[in-house]
Amino acid sequence: MADTTHPHGLQPERPDSTVVWRYMTVAKLLSLVETSELFYSATQNFSDPYEDSATHAEIALDAERIRAGAARGDVVGYVEHSDPGGMCLVSCWCQQECESRLLWAEYGALGNSVAIQTSYRRLVAATPDCDLIAFVKYVDFATELRSEFNRFETVFRKRREFRDEHEVRLVRWIGPQVDSVSVMQRTGPPIEVPWSDPSLRSWRTGRNPKIGMHVAVDVEHLVERIVTHPDMPPFEEEALRSYLGRVGLAGRLKASSLAGRPVARLSPVSAAHAKWMEKLGRGNEVRPLEALDQQLRDSGITRTS
Repeated sequence: MADTTHPHGLQPERPDSTVVWRYMTVAKLLSLVETSELFYSATQNFSDPYEDSATHAEIALDAERIRAGAARGDVVGYVEHSDPGGMCLVSCWCQQECESRLLWAEYGALGNSVAIQTSYRRLVAATPDCDLIAFVKYVDFATELRSEFNRFETVFRKRREFRDEHEVRLVRWIGPQVDSVSVMQRTGPPIEVPWSDPSLRSWRTGRNPKIGMHVAVDVEHLVERIVTHPDMPPFEEEALRSYLGRVGLAGRLKASSLAGRPVARLSPVSAAHAKWMEKLGRGNEVRPLEALDQQLRDSGITRTS
């Protein structure tokens, strides 16, 4: 089970009620269900170039130490630590009480996407091969100094400009102790590359191709709900429901809370009022009571009684 006691891992006070999301395409959902594996990506694959890096304040402190050593005469140069000898692989999730329109916009490929909803405790229990799970800490890179040299501290922090992500990270540390890692190619299936392969070093310090590892996950325990994109076409939703029915997950498929159409306020109409509206030529505005439940369902409104 993932470690939740690491000193650099921020944890929720109430893991049972802390709601966690993962937005993904339908294709990735099908892969997850079929293989019972999550893809953990190397941090250098991410779009933010400051991922898993030193802050400006830490670099400035390094420079001061180098200059001080040079003044004493025992430092003749310096090197950049671009390859730590291993790598952190990460699966990114989001902690929010409800769906995020912003994240739907980022990950919603023309409506062909879903969001897995679970709890923090379920996420921990469903990922036994994860090394560490925690919230990301958002910091000011101009002033933040690492408390100690720890490999996990940098991977669980990001620049404060990203704080709207509310990110939760699953982390797997790999190094020479593993036999191989997956390298995602531009075309074709991923290839398994031995860790000892000399070419892997250049890939580990670059951004392409994408490096990662598929790690086992208990899908049945993990998934509380599978929420469809607000703009998912009905035929795609039905096809997805049919597939999930074959694997025993159809009951967990839910429509987005952002779906539906707004309606005006509803008012009761008595028999006398209905006759009066009929005389005014507005009788077609009075809807039968049998239509009420359907109108609520079409608008995504749940009955209160």
